[in-house]
Order: sequence, then structure tokens, then C-alpha cells
Amino acid sequence: MNFREKSRSSLSKAKEELSTQDNNRLKYVALELRMSIEAITYDRAQAYKDEIPPDEYKTWQPRKLMQLLLDIDPDTDKNSGIGIGLEKTPGLPAEETTYLGTENVFNFKSIKDHYDALGSFLHMPTLKQIEESKDHNPSKLRDRCEKIIEALEAALSSPVFNITIGSFSEIPCMRCDAKIRRRLPLSGDDAVAKCFGCGAEYKITGTHSSEPGMWEALYEEIGCPTINCDSKIRIWKDKVKEGSQLTCEHCQESFYIGYGVFKK
Repeated sequence: MNFREKSRSSLSKAKEELSTQDNNRLKYVALELRMSIEAITYDRAQAYKDEIPPDEYKTWQPRKLMQLLLDIDPDTDKNSGIGIGLEKTPGLPAEETTYLGTENVFNFKSIKDHYDALGSFLHMPTLKQIEESKDHNPSKLRDRCEKIIEALEAALSSPVFNITIGSFSEIPCMRCDAKIRRRLPLSGDDAVAKCFGCGAEYKITGTHSSEPGMWEALYEEIGCPTINCDSKIRIWKDKVKEGSQLTCEHCQESFYIGYGVFKK
């Protein structure tokens, strides 16, 4: 989906409405700008489509969506530049670099500062707001819209966009065999990964960009409760909740996880 073009279209309509100088048209400016913000955030999210859990695709609010992207990549809302050059010596910067341009991102702070504020102008003021003289202020709304237009224009005119360079590690899931791919933090901190197929969780250590990362499945093993069965039952972290069913692979007996109260 070409959300970037949709963002440009809504921005163009907002500027057209704003140019009328009619305060009664400001609510349409606010509406189009909200749609433009949504579209440019969705466009950013598409660059991470393989890293977003399927159930999170239901997230449509820009602030929640951008927070999700920041959880995946802490640098996703930072401006960045990109250039190319030939390294004469591997590992050393190229002597000559062709600069391709800078990406200006409509970032989390801009979304937080403006998106909800625009929404307040799309609703009838409450009695309390009217009594406290907090009715809609056309002058303030116009100033805010002009600032948002400036930020959106900077983002949409970037010669390069949706830069998502990263270091990745992947393994087949130990529980369902689906492929799991995880972006590794450049800080070298431990990371947590979850299988999109079955929900199994893993901890990744040694995540420095120069290291492949070591995957550790998050589960515990307990002895089978069946008398005379010495097998171990694997309990994954995501299954530790009341009502989860466990089955011993050796004796085929089934058990349930539940709460209990015990005397000291």
C-alpha cells in the first residue's frame, strides 16, 4: 500500500483548506492532517513488516504504532543519512563517499505533541470546557496546523526514506520449527524474541553487532507427576498460566497448571 502517497494527498487537501482563511474550515484541516500523520506512520511501519507480530497489525493509532516500532528499533524515529563508497581497506571508511541524502522522520514526539491535540478540535467542546473558557481557539489551531504541515513536508520531501539498516539473527523455532528472525540491538544488550507461529519466547545474549547472538529457549523442566515416570515435562514461559495443559511425552498423561494454597 502506497501510504506515502496517501499522506501527501491528505497534506495537500489540508493546505488547500487552510489557504481559504476560513476558520470554519479549520476542522477539515485538522482531519486531513490527522490522516496524513496516520498514513506516514503506516508507511514507516511497512518497512518493519517482517518484524511486527501479526496480532499487532490491528494497531492503527500512530502513537501506539510508533511505540511498537521503537520497541523493535530504538532508532526508527531518528533522522539519518546514507551514502555509498568503496572501502579500499575492509573495515576502514571509504576515502570518497557519494552522499544520497538525509531522511527526516515524522517522529514519536511530533505524533505525541500533535495527533491527539488535533483530535480535540474535531469534537464539540464539553460544558465544562465552555464554562472554563476552553472553547476551540481558531488562532491556536491555525498555528498548530502550520507547524504540523512544516514537519510533514520535511518528512515527505526526504530524498531517501524508511532506512532500516540493522544486524539480524535467526533460528528455526524449537517448538514449531517456524523461522524466527530478530533485529539485534546495537548496544549489545540482551534481546527477547517471540515466535510468530506458536508464541514461544527466547532470550538472545551476545548481541553485539559483530557477534551472531546466542539463543536461549525460555522454558523450565519439571519431573512428571505420574508415579514411576521419571521423564521431564518442558514448560515454556508463555504457557505458565492457569489452565494450560501439559502432556508427558513418555507416559502420555495430561496435566493442568493451576493455583494452589499450601500450609507453611
